[in-house]
Amino acid sequence: MPQSALANLTNLDLESPWMFQLRNPANPAASTHGGVLEFIAEEGVVHLPYWMMRTLRLSEGDPIRITGTELPKGKLVKLQAQSVHFLEISDPKAVYEIFFSLHVLVMFIISLVSNRLYATFLH
Repeated sequence: MPQSALANLTNLDLESPWMFQLRNPANPAASTHGGVLEFIAEEGVVHLPYWMMRTLRLSEGDPIRITGTELPKGKLVKLQAQSVHFLEISDPKAVYEIFFSLHVLVMFIISLVSNRLYATFLH
């Protein structure tokens, strides 16, 4: 998002983290939620990861509708490891808490030393 968005959000005195609903105005069924990594985009531009553009059925340059929202905090998550290397994590709870405090994903990869650990959300 551009720096002007940061200025506007700061003036609203909202609690962080700031969460947004993103919608494709041409396809109302296509929506997702996300936050902001950096406020460095050009004015009138928002940079989205490819998977999010695909979810929203957007092409580069398409308009997008962004509205602020609050999402309920999760209480439980079930994960399915994609390899046995997850068993080698000495403190999995700490690794997960740090990782998930920084990411909102459907499938995730945790890089530990020389291993890349893959898992998917079940619920």
